[in-house]
Amino acid sequence: MEDFYVNVGNRIRSRRKELGLTGGHLAQLAYISEKFLYCIETGKKGLSAETLYNLAKALGVTADWVLGG
Repeated sequence: MEDFYVNVGNRIRSRRKELGLTGGHLAQLAYISEKFLYCIETGKKGLSAETLYNLAKALGVTADWVLGG
């Protein structure tokens, strides 16, 4: 399961950088702390459905895309 979280985090980080967003700005858009976003991006923590939705919306992608689809 750890690999899954690492892959999700990598997708989020990659898209964030593609959009030119800082971690702080994305965290603000997704209503989470910058520290929590860092933990998600590094695969150290999972995310709830609400956080997944907010991150996907802020990144302009679907939740399915974030999860690897």
